[in-house]
Amino acid sequence: SKRRIQTLKSNLNRLKFNPKVLNKDFIKFDKNEKFDFIIIDAPCSAIGTIRKNPEIFFKSKKPDFSKLNKLQRDLLNKSSKLVKNKGKIIYMVCSFLQSETLDIVKEFLKENTNFSVEKYKANKDTLNVKSLISQEGYLLTPPKKFKKYYIDGFFSAQLIRND
Repeated sequence: SKRRIQTLKSNLNRLKFNPKVLNKDFIKFDKNEKFDFIIIDAPCSAIGTIRKNPEIFFKSKKPDFSKLNKLQRDLLNKSSKLVKNKGKIIYMVCSFLQSETLDIVKEFLKENTNFSVEKYKANKDTLNVKSLISQEGYLLTPPKKFKKYYIDGFFSAQLIRND
């Protein structure tokens, strides 16, 4: 989405970052191109946005989880070939369903033993997000009230290459 890329670039510039942002078909990337950091905001059921989008329950067509899960796995597997040693992959979805979150990451780690989870940690400079971090070190939450804000359901895992 060109609009989302512009929003991303605007936010990164505001934060004084100037990364290279590409808008290409990730699956077609040359496997010889290597990156320090890859962020996968994977297509998903979007069930985590149910608070803002209650019509999700009334759509005539339910999400094709088989297709979504395959794409999520494909994106993670492709990124494993493109990230440098000690490089990181952030995998995230606006879902809290196990089939799109924990299952995808656990399967990836089982098949890619050269990767491990780098646990998210709450530090003193944050909004005390400790309650959003699972025991395994993932960010995982259903839609809920956090502090005085309503937040969407989401999942995020940091994966690091160790070879």
